[in-house]
This record gives sequence, C-alpha cells and structure tokens, in this order.
Amino acid sequence: MKWRSQLLGVMWATLLLACDADHPTATRPEPIGQSGELIVVCEPALWNGATGKAIRSIYGASQPGMPQAEPWYKIYQFRPDQISALTRRYRNLLFVATADRNQTASDLEQDLWGEAKRPQDRGQAVDFTLAEKKNHWANEQHILYAVGRNDAELAQALLQRKEPLLQQLNASERSRGMARLKRIPPLKDAVDGLRDSLGLDMHIPNTYAVKTLNRDFVWLARDLGDKSYNLLIWSRPWPEKDQWPTSTPAATADSILSWKDRTTQIHVAGPLEGSYYTTEYLEPPVFAPITINNAQVGTEIRGLWKIEHDFMGGPFYHLTRSDSIGRRWIHMEGFIYFPKESKRELLRELECLIHSGESRSSAILGR
Repeated sequence: MKWRSQLLGVMWATLLLACDADHPTATRPEPIGQSGELIVVCEPALWNGATGKAIRSIYGASQPGMPQAEPWYKIYQFRPDQISALTRRYRNLLFVATADRNQTASDLEQDLWGEAKRPQDRGQAVDFTLAEKKNHWANEQHILYAVGRNDAELAQALLQRKEPLLQQLNASERSRGMARLKRIPPLKDAVDGLRDSLGLDMHIPNTYAVKTLNRDFVWLARDLGDKSYNLLIWSRPWPEKDQWPTSTPAATADSILSWKDRTTQIHVAGPLEGSYYTTEYLEPPVFAPITINNAQVGTEIRGLWKIEHDFMGGPFYHLTRSDSIGRRWIHMEGFIYFPKESKRELLRELECLIHSGESRSSAILGR
C-alpha cells in the first residue's frame, strides 16, 4: 500500500528538513541546552494533535515526590524547518512524524546509520518505528525517532511505551550528570572514608563536605546559603540464612521506610533541640523496583521529607540495593532543601551521585 512506502522513509524526510549537508566528524561540539530539557521536532498539526498530547503526558508529567508540581522534562516544540546546524546540537532531541503527512525520502540514511540497515529494515514493525542515535551531532547527545502510520496510531504506540521511553531519557541524563560530577576534583577524606567504613567506591566532588563519617553512617552535604544538598549512606546486614527461604532476601517498601526513619532519627538532627529528619507520609512515597536480568535487586523511592518538631521539608530520592557478596543492603538517600524554588535538577545531582556508587564486595551499585 502507498502508506507503507511512505512510512519506510518518512523519518528521513523529517530529518532532511532538520539538518544541513554537513556530516558529523570524530570531533563533535558540546551539546546545547540544559539538563531536563527535551526538544520535540514535528509539524504543528502533530504537536496540536494526539501525538503532542501523548508526548506531553510522558515527558511533561509531574515528577513524583516533589513538594510543588514539576514536570520530568521541560518540553520545547520546533518545526523541522527551525532545526539548524546550531539547534540540532540540543542534548535531547525527539523527532516524530507520520506516514500520512510526509513524503518519502532517505537522503540521510548513510549519514545516520553508515553501512547498517535502516531501523525499519531490522525487523521492526512497519506501522511503528522507534530508533535512537547517540552523540551524532554533538557530544553526550540522545536522539530519538518515532514514526507512525497516522497521528492516532503514533500517539497510541508512544503511550504503550511510556515507562521505557521515560526511563531511557532519564538514563541518558543520569550518565551525563555522573560524567560531569567526575570532572570535579574529589573530596579525598570522603572518598577514603566511604571506602574504609562502608566498602564503597564513590567519586565525591570537593564541592561537598563531611558532616558525619563513621562505620555506621555517612552524611555529606553541600550548602550554598539558600539551598542545601544532602547525601546519607548506611548499610544493614541481611537476616541469617535460616530466617530467609531464598538466597537473596527482599527488602520490602515498608521495611525500608521503617528502617530509614529509625536510622535518620538517630543520625540526622534538625536545627532545634529534639528535632530530626524523617519521612513525610501525608503525601505517600512512590516506589519502583530495580531489576537486573528480570530479578529485583533493589528499590527506588521518591517522596517528601520533613524535620519533626520544625517546619523544614523538601523532596528526597532513596535507593536500596542488595549486596549479595557482602550479604547486606546498602541504603543511599539524597534530599534537597530549597524553599519555594524548583528542585528537580538539584535532586538529579544527588541521584547521579547515588548511582555512581560501587560496592567493593559485589557488582556495580546502581548502574
């Protein structure tokens, strides 16, 4: 059918409009744009239709665990003819198109894929194509292409892949953030202390300071006057083998929260006498499993914190991972204090630090 031949080349038609004739070289420029930004390249009819609505519901949805509503990403829509040699260098680009509104073209296939087959020729469904390219027009760049038969079907296909699409972009932002932090000289006392006390290898930038460092608990902080970044790290042993029927015990959501609240009550005092850091339960925390090879190895939690007997609060990100060789759970929690201001990108920095941690007794932690 005619629409099928159109579909096979439609995303290249979009890209043909979006790019000049220059080919990327081994020396690519740095990306433009900020962390947490997404550029969507499509015709206005798609952006104002079901496809645009689907994209906004995926990437523009409110991030859970925030005191004020903040979207996962700040989205900007560009027409294909607005993409130039400069604007194609944005860090996150999403090209979307449909077969019923574009002409067939394939001029950029060689530029984008070299000798490899087109995504459509690699066994993907003809009625929907999703492909990605990294570091093509700029360093640390993530480009996604989504092509559907028509507006309604493309929107449906995107919504069916909501979670993996969001996780894919979040993973790219996290990788960039980890690389940026590692370019900052380390805080040697914290790096050595974490290795000696908890058996963790982490790059702690020297923009942070040690508040507590012992064999039971580590508290690192970065205070910038009106804003404060805080990272808490501790571990707890697994139960004895005869108390657990499987080789890897699971830390339930309730047990993680109960344990962390007991731990922070002891180790994280608030500014007033008798005050302490704890979880805010008026807005229930949101949990997500961490899986490797279809096996759950940990739990991610997003939620709100408060200072008991005081009026401070904000968002936190918590990661509990299983260390199978050390037979323990490793807990890491980052929390932000920045009243009335946007906190999404501040919290992302702590997420990057947390996911850079590597247990010396087991596999990579949080990668």
